[in-house]
Amino acid sequence: MRCIQHEGCYSATMAEDDQKEENHHRQYGFIIPAGALIGLGVGLLADNGGLGLLIGLGGGFLCSGLVPLVRNRVERKKLYPGGSNLSLVLIGAFLLFLATGIMFMPAAIWPYAIAGFLVLIGFWVLVKGLYNVS
Repeated sequence: MRCIQHEGCYSATMAEDDQKEENHHRQYGFIIPAGALIGLGVGLLADNGGLGLLIGLGGGFLCSGLVPLVRNRVERKKLYPGGSNLSLVLIGAFLLFLATGIMFMPAAIWPYAIAGFLVLIGFWVLVKGLYNVS
């Protein structure tokens, strides 16, 4: 939004847009601790609290990054630039991958987990760089 009458109004509206975007990301922050607590509770019921915590935490990060996309699509709202937080999605995917590896193959998965983490970080750097260029 740009004010035609006053040039100084432009910076005020930009600051308001930045504030809206920041609030947009903050409103889903409760999903991460909720996922961690749910995962810990289910893990304790299954006699493996640490693994449950990792799965719940990974799911919380993943959902926290993806919920804005789904919610905006359902409400047909315009997505803010950077509306999905890719770093949250990558952290969540890594934690879920790590928990799955601990569950099924504790010793054999570590080389793949580290390699997968590096690949995810590489994609994150690539996407962030391409997003900043355009």
